[in-house]
This record gives sequence, structure tokens and C-alpha cells, in this order.
Amino acid sequence: MGEFKCGFTSFSVLLLFISFNLVLVHGQLLPIVNDYGENTSQIQIYIVHVLKPVGSNFLSAEDLENWHMSFLPNTTLDTGEPRLLYSYKEAISGFAARLTPTEVRAIENMDGFLGAEPSQRLELQTTYTHELLNLSTLFGAWSTSNSFYGEGIVIGVLDTGIHFPHPSFDDSGMPPRPSGWNASCYLPSCNGKVIGAQSFKYGNTTIPPTDIDQGHGTHVAGIAAGNFVDNAEVLGQALGRAAGMAPRAFISVYKVCWSEITIGCEKSGVIAAIDKAMQDGVHILQMSFGAPKKFLPTSFEEDSVAVATYSAMQKGIFPCTTAGNNGPDPRTLSHAAPWDMVVGATSTDRRIRATVTLGNGKQFHGETAYQPNTVTNKFLPLVFPGSNGQEDQQFCKNNSLNGINVRGKIVMCYIGNLKNIEKGDIVRNAGGAGMILMNFYIPGFTTSSDAHHLPVSHVSDKDAIEIKNYFANSSSPTAKITFGGTIFGARPAPALAYFSSRGPAGYNGNIVKPDVTAPGVNILSAWPVEVGPFPSGLKTKTFNFLSGTSMLG
Repeated sequence: MGEFKCGFTSFSVLLLFISFNLVLVHGQLLPIVNDYGENTSQIQIYIVHVLKPVGSNFLSAEDLENWHMSFLPNTTLDTGEPRLLYSYKEAISGFAARLTPTEVRAIENMDGFLGAEPSQRLELQTTYTHELLNLSTLFGAWSTSNSFYGEGIVIGVLDTGIHFPHPSFDDSGMPPRPSGWNASCYLPSCNGKVIGAQSFKYGNTTIPPTDIDQGHGTHVAGIAAGNFVDNAEVLGQALGRAAGMAPRAFISVYKVCWSEITIGCEKSGVIAAIDKAMQDGVHILQMSFGAPKKFLPTSFEEDSVAVATYSAMQKGIFPCTTAGNNGPDPRTLSHAAPWDMVVGATSTDRRIRATVTLGNGKQFHGETAYQPNTVTNKFLPLVFPGSNGQEDQQFCKNNSLNGINVRGKIVMCYIGNLKNIEKGDIVRNAGGAGMILMNFYIPGFTTSSDAHHLPVSHVSDKDAIEIKNYFANSSSPTAKITFGGTIFGARPAPALAYFSSRGPAGYNGNIVKPDVTAPGVNILSAWPVEVGPFPSGLKTKTFNFLSGTSMLG
């Protein structure tokens, strides 16, 4: 992959700002103070924007921190915790601190104050993709770019960390590190592939950025820049040679997302990571997170992350981020800044086939990664606990199958409310022999190849309607699930995934977003633990399928 170049000069971006009727001071967008209705005495984290002090380019980090501290009522809370979490140097002119809304309003009257916002929680949004995109052909990007396989590029991955022992992050064949590179590494060791590893959690930057309980960051890093790994597969499916989009690029990890906040990414830490990545000298920012649907930005005044990526763009860094997983409704973009590369998700033509055959002989092709060879060709009773209209039973929620005889039967469940694999576990724990996972009209034809723990077929909305009609009109409905392995050539493909957020975003000057779409459905990449029905903990060569606008290299 060649080195990415920004599409505008700083001057042209400033002209865009003027057309948006936004205020710029010293190159910084000014957010407003907004307490979102919080209790005025409640301590929370605020991102505070201030003017740059005179001669700020020559100030030491300590001097800049002292300037930021001068806005605070004191240095510590009553609990002894420090007020100041981050003192930003590059990404924005400002800092993150623990304050009450009342204290923020007191700061408003101080010289140099520009604006403040509460630090929101942001949400986390293969063996074949490079072939599908023709990267590896004679005239593909890998062969014709100035940077062979992404050599020399440093990708800053802001996510849940990394499972460093995975072979996707082996440094075989890597070129020498960039001259002058000196980023911190808080793993037991880095190597010639992973050349930086840092964490940002409420001001603590020394926590090892390992990714053993979430996997998202490992998966994303593998997609972006995973090295070549032969014989990659998920439970025996999609066997092939795995590689990221830029397999010879370097990775610098910035852990900003934590399971302690429901696998969320705290905004002040995200900005701190962008700030540090700018100082480290990355070339690309890979950011697979965005605001939840109820907190989608409606102006740049509400989006300090966009302010930070604007600063990064001015330094020649390419910000790449996700459209979001809030589709298919319009105006659901998590990111829409003109200077950010915003990517939506499409399907590929690969399916991990699981076929439902009904007692009347009709067949419907769905998907699952778990394809046991112990399943017999025997028809089993078919049951739909939610046929009575009870929502909990329609979605097979926790405890919803209590008192319902599903033992030895194939259970029909809608997707939604829980992760697909969790639904299967509920069915299995209730004695169910298998599950038909059904889309409704919104997910449509987008299905997932999850690594289930029992026989499953995830079918489209169209097929689900026919299966439900059969169930409703049969006195003794039966079904069986059989497995067809990995197939190619499915149509239509590529197709936009239902979950991929759509534009427009009215606050960005009517610039069309997302900029591009790319494969983001059932993408195979690195994973920290074994998947499937019989996991045994941490592994060094496990892969998994995930879907989302995160899954875009």
C-alpha cells in the first residue's frame, strides 16, 4: 500500500471551515460547554480547550502542563486522585481533567478559556480479502505502489490493545525501523513489526496494552497490517494464507478501549493517544470506534476527536476511521470530518454455508463457522418460542426459554439484543440441539459466520419469513441443519451491510461520507483466544470472523 496523502491543503480546509460558519482560533475548533444535564456537583472528566500560551512551540512538556494546571481549582480531588489526566501537546490546545459542571463554569471566566465538553464513551464499531480486492495480482496495489506491501509505513492502531504473541505480528521479512523512531513499549518486548505499545486509561499510560479479553484490537491490527500467516482458518473454514492490507507496515499500538467501561473508549484517552501518536511520528491513524447512536455529533463543536484528527492531518498524518455501525438509517455517521477517511462496510462473495432443510423439502442457505461432522442427517422437531409474540422469547434472551421444552429440538430465534453466540449458548443450555438464527427486515440479507457452540444456521429475512410460514402451517414442523463448508461466488457481492452507517451529515458542508466502502462482513483476522464450542484459553495462532465497520483495513 502506498503512503496515503491528504486530499486537501491546510489552506483549503480553512476555506471549508469558513463555509461551515465555525470559529477557529489558532487552528482549533471551539467546542461549547455542555453538561448534558448532569448533576452540577458530580465529578466527571471534561476535555477543556484553551488558548495556546505565547511561545507554546518552545515550551517544555512540564511548562505546558503547568499552564493547563493553572485553570484547575486545585491539583487533587478529596479522594487523592489527580485532577489533571492529560495535558495535550499536539492534538488539541487543552487538557482533560476531573471537574464538576460548576467548576467548569468557573473556568469559563478565566483568560484563555475557549470551551469544554464532557468526555463521552465511544463504542467499538483475511485469507481472501486481498485477493477479492486484486491487491496481489500483477497490476494490483501490492505490486504497483511505491511502498511494497506498505513497507516503511507506521500505522497507529487506537483500539483495545494487541495480543502480541500472534504470528500475524511476527517480524519476519520486515524492513528496518524508521530512522529516529523512539515510541514507548509497555509490552514485555516489542519487535520489528510492533514498534510501539502504549495505554491511555484515565491518565495512566504505563498499563501493558495487552488484548486477552476483548480481541477487537488484535483483529483490527491484523486486518490493517498483519504479516503473512500460512494455513489460517476458523474452525477449519476459509483456509488460506492470511495477510493484512499492508503486511509489511509497522504497527504502533495505543490502547484506548477497556472492558471496565463495557468495552468502551473514553474520549479524553483517545485524544491523548492521537496526541502521542503525532509525537511518535505515525503515518496513519486507524480508529475503529465512534459515538453511540444517541450521542452522534451534530456539529464539530461536539467532536473533539475531529479537532484532534484535523491537527494530525496538518502534520501529514492520514486519519482513517469508521462510518459506524448505526445503519441502515440515514444521518447515522459516527464520523464525518472532511479530513478523515470514513469507511463503510460491504460483504464479500465468500460464505461459510449452513443449510436449513425443512420437513417439506425446502432448503435455505445460511451461515456459521462451526460445522461439526457429528451431526446426523436426521430431521428434528422445530420450535419457535417467540411465536406467541413475546419479545424475550422471540430473541431468545436470558431465561426466556425457562419452562419451554426445547430439548433435542431446533430452536428459531431472531437476531438482536444479545450477541449471536450468546443466544446459541442459551439454547444449548436449555437442551436445544440446534438454532436457526433469523434476520428481520432491517438486517435483510446480511448474515454472520460466527464461531457458534452448537449447530446453527443464520438465515436472511426473506428465508426467515418462509421458515416461519412453514412452522405456522405445519402440525408437526421439523428441520435439519447440514453444512457445506466454505463457498465462493455468492451473489450479490459486494453488497452494503445493513449495519453500515449512512450519510449525509448536515454539519460537514454536505461533503459526501462515507468516502469509500470495503469488505467488513465475516472478515478473518487474528484473535487472542480459541473460538468454538471447546475453547482452551490463550493461543498463538487463532483466527476469528468478525463483522463491522471496524473490520476495514
